[in-house]
Amino acid sequence: MNKPVPPRQLLQLAGEVISRGGHFSFHPTGHSMYPAIAHGDRVILGPLLEGAARVGDVVLAETQEGPRLHRVISIGTKSSGPDLLVRGDAEAGPGERVRPEAVCGRVVRVHRPLRRWLSPRFWITTLRRIRSRMYLLP
Repeated sequence: MNKPVPPRQLLQLAGEVISRGGHFSFHPTGHSMYPAIAHGDRVILGPLLEGAARVGDVVLAETQEGPRLHRVISIGTKSSGPDLLVRGDAEAGPGERVRPEAVCGRVVRVHRPLRRWLSPRFWITTLRRIRSRMYLLP
């Protein structure tokens, strides 16, 4: 069974694996990236495209509050150099500014657990959608 890794160590491990050209997977906790990434999903991180984060990328970055898996909202420049504005999809605040060097990788794939597909609520909602569309057929 997998043991939880402290956040700072997770960032260090992910950075080391990705810097060697590999991919790193883990199960993020929290709900800041819902619905794109839900609590319990498995996320696979890979290297940044062309060596830089792009607007819209979901990245693992070291912020003032610790490692965060958030989306790049904008890329700006300050007198001290370029910076990225990152924020979770479910958050309403302004986001956090991070240096490009603080980003260790980007999300390349998200795996949803099977239990989501087995939940009765999922199937009830799906069947309702199908039924409502059937009445629209000529």
